Parts: sequence; C-alpha cells; structure tokens
Amino acid sequence: MLNKIRAIAERFISILAELLARIGFKAEYLSLMGLIVAILAALTYTVQGELGLYIASILVILSGFFDMLDGAVARATGTANRLGSFLDSTIDRFSDSTIIGGLILSGRIPIEPGFIALVGSLLTSYVRAKAESLGLEISGVGLIERGERILIIALSGLLNIIAIGIWALAFLSLVTVVQRVLYTYRRLR
Repeated sequence: MLNKIRAIAERFISILAELLARIGFKAEYLSLMGLIVAILAALTYTVQGELGLYIASILVILSGFFDMLDGAVARATGTANRLGSFLDSTIDRFSDSTIIGGLILSGRIPIEPGFIALVGSLLTSYVRAKAESLGLEISGVGLIERGERILIIALSGLLNIIAIGIWALAFLSLVTVVQRVLYTYRRLR
C-alpha cells in the first residue's frame, strides 16, 4: 500500500520538480525551506491546545514535502552531487532532531519515548550512511525510513495521539536499526 502511495507521490514530485527547475529554483533553497519549516513546527508545538498540535503536524508534513522535492529538483537541474547529498542529509538530521526535540521540550510527549525516538531516528540514518559508505545498498532495509517517521509524527499529531505515535516511532526506529545492523553484518562477513 505504502509503495503505491510512494509511486504516486514520486510522479507528482517529479512533475513539480521539472516546473521548478525550468524557472531556475535551486535544490538548496528547498532544503533550507524544509529546515525552516521544521524549526517552525518545533516552535509551534509549544502553542497550547489542539490547534498548536494540528498546525505543527501540518508543518511537519510540509517540511517532509520540501525534503522530497529538493532531491528531485537537484536531479532535474543536473546539479545532484555528493556535496548536495551530504548537505541534504545533514539538514535532514537537524530537522528530525528539531521536530522531536520540540515535542519533548513542549511537554506534549514523555521524555523517555521522545529520547528513544530521537536516538532511534538518528541511528537509523547513521547505520544506512555508514553501510553505504562501505559499499552496501541499504535503502529499503528495515521497517521505517525517514518518510515513514515523518508520517508517524504528523498523523499521530493530527489524530491527537502524539504520545502513542512517539512510542511507536521509538519502537519501530529501534527495530529498523537492528534490522539494518544485522543486514550489514551479514553482507560484510
């Protein structure tokens, strides 16, 4: 099911990326816009009541949208390179940390699952990056990647069950880390 949704989203993103490329939009701008929106989401979590949670959740989706779009624009403009990939990945980790940190600091979620979700999210990405630096293709290995993490945070916020969403994210991220470590271990042995 998620693969069908992903395929539809990628077609839409590709069309939009081509349009943005034609008017001279740069991928770096989209990466920075995604980071700014993630920071706004983190700050919006501090707005008390359901409205703050809903607006922050929409901002999380928008931040994820910019993240999907930046790589597509880089490919459409022929500017995709290792430096851009490095900067995008670094900005993504900062965005993830900001969003989960905002949830923790706002008091909307308990510290324990927030901390575990943060560590699990960072380790999921780190294990992938390290495995790929060793020559392994690890994309798609494990239960959840960044897109699913963003969806869990955003949808659980929109449904006003953010604490449950963070517990789920913490668990699923750690399972993904273990899956990726085992996969990498088997391939490198």
